[in-house]
Amino acid sequence: MRRCMTVDLMLLWAVAGKVVFDQNPLPLPPGPAGLPVIGNLHQLDTSNLSDHLWRLSKRFGPLMSLRLGRIQTLVVSSAEMAKEILKTNDLIFCTRPVLTGQQKFSYNNKDIAFSPYNEHWRQMRKLCTLHLFSSKQVNSFGSVREEEVF
Repeated sequence: MRRCMTVDLMLLWAVAGKVVFDQNPLPLPPGPAGLPVIGNLHQLDTSNLSDHLWRLSKRFGPLMSLRLGRIQTLVVSSAEMAKEILKTNDLIFCTRPVLTGQQKFSYNNKDIAFSPYNEHWRQMRKLCTLHLFSSKQVNSFGSVREEEVF
């Protein structure tokens, strides 16, 4: 009886996860079908991931969709498609996904590494470019870099 309830709860959880996480109004590129909670994680050959993704691209095309857990991911496998995405649609794809752990360690996504692309990020980048990564500032730490190398 207990085992039957456990199986029922697991099925209910899987169906609820599919209903909650698969509500994507935008049409996605083709890709392999995944499982409700883990998506396509079980299908990835992590020992040789680049070859595995290349084989998948031969089957699904130069732009394919994978779900890694609950994160929808686009895989680009041609130079033309990468150029189209990075040059034409750069503002759509420039922000990282927001993860809870990352928020805790990055001042609620306010640091330069995890901040979304907006005016705040542009100001931080400008400050870093002008004051931290200027030629004069980089050269001032030359002795430290040499010491680390030797």
